[in-house]
Amino acid sequence: MNKVVLVFAVVALLNGCGGSDTETKPVITTPDQTVPPVKVDTLPVLKMDGVVLLKAEVETETVFDIEEHDGDTLSVVFSNQPAWLTYSVINKKLRIKTKPTLFALGEYDLPFTLSDGKNNLLYTLKLSVADNPAKWATLLLDEQELQGVWTNETGDQTFSFMHNRQGYWINNNGGVKRFAHSLSYSLALDLSEVGCIAEICETLDRIVIRPIAQAGNRIRFLVSESGKEDYSVTLTKQPMSLNTGAYTIKNSQPKVSYVGISIVDTTSDDSSLQVSFDIRANGNSSSWYLRQTAYFPMTFKGGVTELPEYTYQDSFSIRNENTFELEDLQVTYRVNAKIMGATAQHLFVEIETIGEPQNLKGQLSDYSGLSDLVRLRHYVSLLEKLDAAPAIEFVPGTSYLTRLYEKAQTISDPHYFGGSLTFTLDDATTGKAYAKKPDLEAVFTVPFSYEFKAGKFVVTTDGQVEEKRFFKFPNGQTGMTLKYTYPETNTTSYTLYAVKPVNFTANKNDYLGTFEILDNEYEGEKRYFTLSSEGKAVWSGALDATPRFLTRYENDGSLSLLYDNDCEFPDQPFDDCLAFIKKTNPDTYYLINIKLVHREGSNFGLAYSINSTYGFYNSLRTLKKVN
Repeated sequence: MNKVVLVFAVVALLNGCGGSDTETKPVITTPDQTVPPVKVDTLPVLKMDGVVLLKAEVETETVFDIEEHDGDTLSVVFSNQPAWLTYSVINKKLRIKTKPTLFALGEYDLPFTLSDGKNNLLYTLKLSVADNPAKWATLLLDEQELQGVWTNETGDQTFSFMHNRQGYWINNNGGVKRFAHSLSYSLALDLSEVGCIAEICETLDRIVIRPIAQAGNRIRFLVSESGKEDYSVTLTKQPMSLNTGAYTIKNSQPKVSYVGISIVDTTSDDSSLQVSFDIRANGNSSSWYLRQTAYFPMTFKGGVTELPEYTYQDSFSIRNENTFELEDLQVTYRVNAKIMGATAQHLFVEIETIGEPQNLKGQLSDYSGLSDLVRLRHYVSLLEKLDAAPAIEFVPGTSYLTRLYEKAQTISDPHYFGGSLTFTLDDATTGKAYAKKPDLEAVFTVPFSYEFKAGKFVVTTDGQVEEKRFFKFPNGQTGMTLKYTYPETNTTSYTLYAVKPVNFTANKNDYLGTFEILDNEYEGEKRYFTLSSEGKAVWSGALDATPRFLTRYENDGSLSLLYDNDCEFPDQPFDDCLAFIKKTNPDTYYLINIKLVHREGSNFGLAYSINSTYGFYNSLRTLKKVN
């Protein structure tokens, strides 16, 4: 504190003993009132401008000067710097040492605080890390290490590597390709359609990915893709984590009338997995193509997914090369599946099959093609998540097309199932489902009761209760589930819409031509329904197939098709041929009745009933008029 001092000087003049009668006045002196200047604190100034350019795997030290005039102690704190960056403040200089990895490419804005002990100043360090091809590694990956699901940082690219060097690639445009790959210092991926037949997948293109850096469960690949400049992608191996939901097998041509459903729910016992695979085999005089679906109940114990072995039997007539006779053989197939990985939208499944021949009279090598039929095979399957759909508000009195229930009908095979195609709600709690024979002679009516509960349509039929769920098909159509119990427990979702009949009989000429069957059982091979003006048809045949079905227009607006192979003579009229077949071969004739029940533009919903050697059944398909 500055002090002002006042000094008073008093002078007294005294005269001898008598003094003086002269009065003396006091003198006042004013002190110096100048105030010393207050000391002002100055802020430090960091001299930093622009972007610091760095190169991967190159050690660099960057120094920034700090102006500081008060002798304060300086410090710097970064809030979240990468592991490859260190820093210090020595003698009014900020020293930053960096050695970014080959995974650290890109731009960085790193905030930090400069402090002099009294003030905190905020700054941002801008870095740009460039690639360094000279430092790329030459890596030979271990096959076991490679197996699994890998995704990039943004999650829009996925590679799944499975046993037997097969897998899937989901690119950043959402496109899905199946691949077979070689394993070397670079991996050549031969791309094919996602749902192609396993052993004859046609190579559509090839990409080559070369590992150039690895750190733990991260690998950086250089990707060479035709028509593009090489680019790199960093992939991280994902831990196994299943997402609750419904999944369906991913095909190149999505189903539009029905899809098999896999249910994943780690909190319940209602989970199951459904996958498909193909077996092709060749003998000297025969060849076989089998498309099979396997069903696995799924359980979860201690974080581990358990799938029991699935078995089924097939029968073959195979020539014995020693006796030159055909023998009927049974082959039991054992099928095992393993979920190799998952993302938010996909399950990646590996399948292994092996056959065991039964009732052999000779050695395995005696039978032409048998060793090919039973050998160990590996397949891969990709399942795609389905979105849940809100429950449909059914209207009493309206008919709906779907498969509501599945019940065995004793026709020729007591275990063959004829499923309902349509149902009608009578009131708010009851309804009836219907199935019919293709000769229109019998219609089966099954009453049921129902209620809506938590977004599910709960149906009780013959004392059996089923909670039906609603899902969006890949094409956006709403489907409703049906749970099968024979021969295996599995779930299928069938399309669902109100019936609006289209009359074949009244509008014959409108339906002449060719329709593509969109729900094709033969992946990669389109099948057609063709109706000619000559009264013959092609059903589920190639585009150029010869019409082999006789036709008859029915009074209810449907169309009946009869395979002409068993007629008494070529071009026999429909009614005469049917009468002849029923008389001579009543258990094997092939009769189809089809009815168009819904139309949207060039797409038609089709309900049909088939009589064959296995009995009869009802089903549904979607047709698209092509000419």
